[in-house]
Amino acid sequence: MRSIFLPVFFISFTVFLWPLVQEYKEISLLDFAYASLIFFVVVTIELLTLITGHSINALVNKYRAASFLAIFLEKATYLLAASILSINFYYFLLTLINTQLQTRQSIAIILIPFFYFILINKIRIKFALIFCSIFILISLLNLAFSFSTEQSIDKNKTFELNEYRHLFKLKEKIDKRNIYLLSFDSAVSPESLRMLYNNPRAEHIEFLRDSGFRILDTAFSAGHTTRTHFFNMLRLDEENLDYTLTFFTTRSINPSYTLFEKAGYKIQFLFRGNYMGTHTGTLDYFYPEKKFITLCDFIDDAYGIFACNSQVLFNIMHANFGTNITLNEFLKKILERIKVINSFPDQNWITIAHIISPGHTDNNFSYRNLKEKDKYISKMLKAYPDIKIMMSDIITQIHSVDDDPVIIFYSDHGAGLTRGLDYNEANPMYTPDEIYIDKRGILFAVYPYDFCEEKFEEGYETVDLITDMLECEIRE
Repeated sequence: MRSIFLPVFFISFTVFLWPLVQEYKEISLLDFAYASLIFFVVVTIELLTLITGHSINALVNKYRAASFLAIFLEKATYLLAASILSINFYYFLLTLINTQLQTRQSIAIILIPFFYFILINKIRIKFALIFCSIFILISLLNLAFSFSTEQSIDKNKTFELNEYRHLFKLKEKIDKRNIYLLSFDSAVSPESLRMLYNNPRAEHIEFLRDSGFRILDTAFSAGHTTRTHFFNMLRLDEENLDYTLTFFTTRSINPSYTLFEKAGYKIQFLFRGNYMGTHTGTLDYFYPEKKFITLCDFIDDAYGIFACNSQVLFNIMHANFGTNITLNEFLKKILERIKVINSFPDQNWITIAHIISPGHTDNNFSYRNLKEKDKYISKMLKAYPDIKIMMSDIITQIHSVDDDPVIIFYSDHGAGLTRGLDYNEANPMYTPDEIYIDKRGILFAVYPYDFCEEKFEEGYETVDLITDMLECEIRE
């Protein structure tokens, strides 16, 4: 039995460690304890199942050693062990951001006969040791590559700040204004609404126009996911580099935050959850203030037999170690922080906040599924009146405490109706232009109406947003 038990345990444990190794700077001891609890509960259930199968097999062997049933149960035990390993690999694949459901399922199914062959041919312990060694080595090499890339980015971007040294003069500007960068998740552009949703008007857009905002018909995000958008925008350029969570909280050098500080701004970053990391950097204010159990923010809810989706566990852990933030509570926090920063007349603030509404299509969404497409569009359009109310509350609060603000409402990316298609992929349902507009076409609204007109033009890309808005502010 031990020759089956040990490979299952060690291989499962090695796979379990992957997300913890990859995000070692961000995952706290509390997260590690929570993740370990998930692992041991899951593996205990799996091993008890395996032991039960083995015990039944042993009993049959004892009394009917040569029977067909005994042979069948022995092979079934190996198949069960192979299936358990495959399931745990499926959990590992959930920790990888860009894997589709069909891909994960296909890999997990293919691994069952592979592990079965290994186990039934009596090379279990040796195989487990070799596999674990290779897997850990790959993990460490990947981590080392990410770390070296991060350091290279830091050095390059710090050096490149020299071309923006003239913006440091903002520090001496007496009448510079507070800037509010407020993004709504997957809020699409007017062009996108017309082309992909057959909806030429939306309440929140009409409301912004009536409130004195200039709205671009066509604007594009710096990335097609939330993190890549913020990463590219705050890095001041767009390259195909992997982001690191430490970047968002300045545990590694963030050129935009450095630029803000040199220009004399305080910085606050508000996000509903720890999806963008934890507050351990040099930001002047970061929300959430309490540390959440962050592991489940990094991976799929199905991880560990849906442990991350367990309301009971969620309530227990957050009651003791964090706060369950609703959308309304998050909005109240934004309004509160707007008031707080304006209570310091001798300070200027850059506020970066991301509001998760209306939200994009699910990760398992396929562009081929017309029924799910219609369901999502209906949900999105129903969210727009609520977005209008949220925008109204924010604008009212800003104007009540700030006489001369710069406000930019924008989005992090498109809605994802073409999820599953590459940008230039030939497809009878969508043209390449429609695919790009769906993935990157975003709302972009500016107040005052004439702020930065020479830069914020049709077709604008938010990869240049940070430097452009500072360039415009220094000229005002």
